[in-house]
Amino acid sequence: MINRQQKTRINIFISYATVDRDKYHIPKIKYYLELLPEVNKAFIWETDVKEDIFLYMERKINESQIMLVFCSPNYLKSESCMNEWSVAARLKKQLIPIYVSEKDCPSLLLNKRGVIYDFFKNATDNFAKISEEVKRRIKLIQELQSRDND
Repeated sequence: MINRQQKTRINIFISYATVDRDKYHIPKIKYYLELLPEVNKAFIWETDVKEDIFLYMERKINESQIMLVFCSPNYLKSESCMNEWSVAARLKKQLIPIYVSEKDCPSLLLNKRGVIYDFFKNATDNFAKISEEVKRRIKLIQELQSRDND
């Protein structure tokens, strides 16, 4: 018998332009997300890929329930990045745009609730905002799963 109190731990795919990795502290964000009890795994291609990059992206986006989209001018120029978020949108994943300025976001993501990344604050403050939104989305996912199981 399934315990209704048991919540499924979720996976998060982190989409970002490689050149923005250090600017947005992507490895630290992955690390801290994986400390959240609700999170099973946070995927970033640079440390997790052990196969063809396109197969990896397809598989990991499918396995994830949430995608963090780190928007930037570099992101908008990257064909791979644009493909990642559009695949996630087609698969109806929870998309969380993270940006400094809305002009750095793909226009179709502007209707999604996102997180403003503030470079004048420290990484911990930015992570707290990201974490808060991730937890909100996890709660939404769990509520939908609960309704589907009733």
